[in-house]
Amino acid sequence: MNNAAAAGEQQGNRSNGTETLRIFCDQAAKGDLERAGLILGRDREELRQMLDGQMEVDEDLEMKMHGIAQERGFDIGAPDNNQD
Repeated sequence: MNNAAAAGEQQGNRSNGTETLRIFCDQAAKGDLERAGLILGRDREELRQMLDGQMEVDEDLEMKMHGIAQERGFDIGAPDNNQD
């Protein structure tokens, strides 16, 4: 894979993670980043930076969001199992 393709894939994964985080915050915390941060064990500002695209949503956070959503019975989309 060339650098442009890798960068495009990384951007796609980042926006996918960002959208998952946005949906999670809306569903689990009614859009309240402080509450979402408590649920996820992350700082509100860190979540804000992820939503703004300044930080990447890491794999650990993705797994945590999907596990909590499954446990609480709401849908945030299928987990991204694209591991290269």
